[in-house]
Amino acid sequence: MKLIAARPLRFEPGSNYGYSSDAYAVLGAIIEHATGKSYGQAFAERIFKRAGMTETVPALLTPLVPKRASGYRQSFAGIENAMHIGATPAGGFYSTARDLHRWERALYGNSLASQRSKELLFGLRKVITAYGWKTAEEEWAGKKHKVLRTTGGLPGFANLLLRVPEQERVIILLSNIRGTVWRNDDIAAAVNRILDGATYEMPKRSIAETLAPII
Repeated sequence: MKLIAARPLRFEPGSNYGYSSDAYAVLGAIIEHATGKSYGQAFAERIFKRAGMTETVPALLTPLVPKRASGYRQSFAGIENAMHIGATPAGGFYSTARDLHRWERALYGNSLASQRSKELLFGLRKVITAYGWKTAEEEWAGKKHKVLRTTGGLPGFANLLLRVPEQERVIILLSNIRGTVWRNDDIAAAVNRILDGATYEMPKRSIAETLAPII
C-alpha cells in the first residue's frame, strides 16, 4: 500500500478508466477493512454463496484440490510448466466452468449487484476495460448485439467469459496454457456463429508455431 500511495495519480478519480492490478490490491484491502474479514471469506459470503457457487476457492498451492489443472507455457522449444504467480486479489481463485456459469446466471438477478450497478458495469464504452469488463456492440448474422467480455490471464492460464445478454448467452473458455490467449476471441466468435446456425471458420494454427520446428 505504501509503494502504491507514493505514486502520483494518473488522472482525477472518476474522470477516466485505467486497468490496474495494483488498484485491485487496494480494493481488496478496502474490502477486508470494511468487512473485518479476509478477502476470500468476504467473497465466499457475498458472492459465491449468493450465486450458489460450490467449486470456487482461493488459489493456494498447499491444499490438495481434486482435478486441479496445472498451468503450462508454450515456447518455440515446446511446452513446459509455467511459473506460479499469486495474484490475489487481482485474481487468485480456482473455479470451474460450471461455477462461472452459476455466477453469470446470477448477474441477471439482483443478488450480486443492483440494477444501477449493472448499468455502470455493462454500459457501452470506448475504453478497452472499465469495471473489469470490455463492452462493445458487434454485428454477426446481420444483426447488432451488445457483447460483454471479461478476461483473465496468468502464466499458464488464459480465460474468457463472453456474455450476450439479449440472448441470455454465455460462452466460457478456460485454458491451462498461456499461448492460446490470442485465439480465445476467434474461438468465441466461431461458437457464436455456430449457435446462430451461421457459417464459421475453424481457428488457424499460428504460422510461427508451424515454422519454428523447421527453422
